[in-house]
Amino acid sequence: MQTERSHPLGCLLVLSAVNCSPEQQHIRDMLAKEREKVHDWINNCIERAVANGELPDSTDIHMLVTLFETFLRGISTQA
Repeated sequence: MQTERSHPLGCLLVLSAVNCSPEQQHIRDMLAKEREKVHDWINNCIERAVANGELPDSTDIHMLVTLFETFLRGISTQA
């Protein structure tokens, strides 16, 4: 999706309103909540994979979530 012509290049969820004026704090807060939703979706997916035996019980879920978030945010910036 990040590079499809039907979408803007990059990811506005990741790239927008990281820094903004105090008057726009509500926008920054809204986007932070959206980023947290993505974090939770990834976390839930990995937890489900562990529970279903698709990933070993020894999986470091926090580390794997961080890895995927880093990849997604990095590719968004590159796109």
